[in-house]
Amino acid sequence: LDYSINAAFLLADVVIKKGDNVGVMVFDSQVKRYIKPGKGLGHFQLLADNLYNVEENFVSADYEGALTYLTKNQSRRCLICIFTELFSVDEAVSLASALKNIAKNHVPLLVTIKDMRLYDMAGSEVKSTEDIFTKAASMKLIEEREKIQRVFIDSGIAVLDVPPDKLSIEVVNK
Repeated sequence: LDYSINAAFLLADVVIKKGDNVGVMVFDSQVKRYIKPGKGLGHFQLLADNLYNVEENFVSADYEGALTYLTKNQSRRCLICIFTELFSVDEAVSLASALKNIAKNHVPLLVTIKDMRLYDMAGSEVKSTEDIFTKAASMKLIEEREKIQRVFIDSGIAVLDVPPDKLSIEVVNK
């Protein structure tokens, strides 16, 4: 969550310095906060005030409801960066469907953080029975992440999946 918030802050800073509008929406099963797009340092401070105490939770996100809320409140074409973590292909299919519906009027970008520990475990040497299970589990999770990404790529939705230490710069570059 901290990496995502930092990336969002950097992106907002760049956007505001370029003279464009930026807004923020925080949601899980319902929209928690919505700051309509605006510009200037005062607006940046408003965004900061609304993001500093966001807490993660493990409630399933209602992407369709959140995107419906957004389209009702944001009629102008915009780039929509969704910072999230998806845990199943079914969840990805649901989000991809919702994003395809808004892609006619907006440009969606899905941003996820690649957990490099999985790749380290998948590439590690097997020395014990426990290592076999750890390696197999990490390889299974990597395979699931790749299937999830494929859902979005096949739907024409841009996906950015990068390690946490590269997240901010990659989001801005994308």
